[in-house]
Amino acid sequence: MKITFQAISKINIGLHVKERRNDGYHNIESLFMPLALSDTITIENNTEELSCTVNKKDIPSGIENLAYRAADAFFRYTNIKDRVSIHIDKHIPQGYGLGGGSSDAAFIINVLDGIYETNLTYEIKKTIALEIGTDVVYFLRPRPALVEGKGDIVTHLGNFSSDLWVLLYFPEISFKTKEAYTKLSSLTKRKFYGKIIFEYLIQKRFSILEDYVFNDFEMVVKDFIDTEKIRHRFKELGALLTGMTGSGTGFYGIFDSLPALKQGKWIITRFYL
Repeated sequence: MKITFQAISKINIGLHVKERRNDGYHNIESLFMPLALSDTITIENNTEELSCTVNKKDIPSGIENLAYRAADAFFRYTNIKDRVSIHIDKHIPQGYGLGGGSSDAAFIINVLDGIYETNLTYEIKKTIALEIGTDVVYFLRPRPALVEGKGDIVTHLGNFSSDLWVLLYFPEISFKTKEAYTKLSSLTKRKFYGKIIFEYLIQKRFSILEDYVFNDFEMVVKDFIDTEKIRHRFKELGALLTGMTGSGTGFYGIFDSLPALKQGKWIITRFYL
């Protein structure tokens, strides 16, 4: 059996980094919003051994890939002796906080659960996901959500229907999540209002949203990137709200109409509904 499916991405509308935990992670608060921008994954089962290939040479394949590790964990938890070959066509840029690797892993868990009719509970899937990485938990059910703890506490906030456009920009410099946290030298005392941000996003009250949305990693990337110049460019294009995509160095702008762009390091997408 061969199955091809899409693994979507996300942006963080605000990200507050809190205290460091005993397990080495930081507690966070963030509003995760799913995006239609996705990787294309093909799985073929009844193979002799587990394998994972990627269409881009700069993305790890084999055991170093999160999708491979997710499949391996699934087979260990279910005691299924079958194996699959995985091929990933990457479209989600890496190192910009969009969660591409985590999404690939989560969708692998869900799809394998369907293929082998194992009917795993959400809690079992969550246990498997946490073995791979904290963001993997969110992508098991990728809907608008307040994400807390180390990324493992996901509170879904309801339906989101929108005709908004999301423009993504990717500077030359990118950080992996772990690297970004090591560069974070101090924590802010600001309070994060994720549920309010979501309600104002639904209501398109963007002038008020500007006062609520912040990303603590912006203090990190300011040493490497002219963030004010990027924000100014988004505003010139007509962005209603702009910010950093996550713990990486990417930026998003939200628009009520399709922005006019010249060629460059931009990707236009929509919220995943």
